Amino acid sequence: MLDKRKNSLASKFMALGIVVIFIMSFLGGFACLMQPSKQTQTPAPGSQEANFQEATAQIQAHLEKNQDDVQAWIELGNVYFDWGVQAGDLNMYAAAVDAYGKALELDPKQNDARTDMALAHISLRNTEKAIAELEKVLENDPNHVNALLNLGYANKIAENFSLAAEFWEKFLEIAPQDHPRIEIVKRELEVIKKEITEIKEDTTELENGR
Repeated sequence: MLDKRKNSLASKFMALGIVVIFIMSFLGGFACLMQPSKQTQTPAPGSQEANFQEATAQIQAHLEKNQDDVQAWIELGNVYFDWGVQAGDLNMYAAAVDAYGKALELDPKQNDARTDMALAHISLRNTEKAIAELEKVLENDPNHVNALLNLGYANKIAENFSLAAEFWEKFLEIAPQDHPRIEIVKRELEVIKKEITEIKEDTTELENGR
């Protein structure tokens, strides 16, 4: 699993008791395919909102004096994204997009941040924007595992089934054997291939019926 926070400011905010989690829980049956760049533990029940408010305040205070701190912008995006998941608040996904965008203005090659921004776009149903951002990731790193995974998912949403299959096949070629989405992708890839075959058969029948 990719760890987007190896060089982040997470250690500065651990005293707040907040641990950012990434789960995709409301996008339907294929949400489990989406792979953020970092997964951690869920905060203790009842503490989430207080932790969110305090972490946001701490990071924003830091950014007032350090506007060029790329990792702080990424961390802010992480916190917004987390609360979007916890509270089901679409405004938080939009705020996450803005924070990740600030980081990317400073450093366009933050591939993990761009991948997570794309996930926020998917959560907002901005599928085309998500695809465009994930394609930029692959321009920087053609073997970015989670970008390939999520491009497959985003293209499936957009009913670009052939592209979805292409990205998932490449994902399966290069993903570490212990990647948590491999078996799910294998199953969904079979579904995709059946859909592609059915579409081709239907198209042939229509052409022959003319």
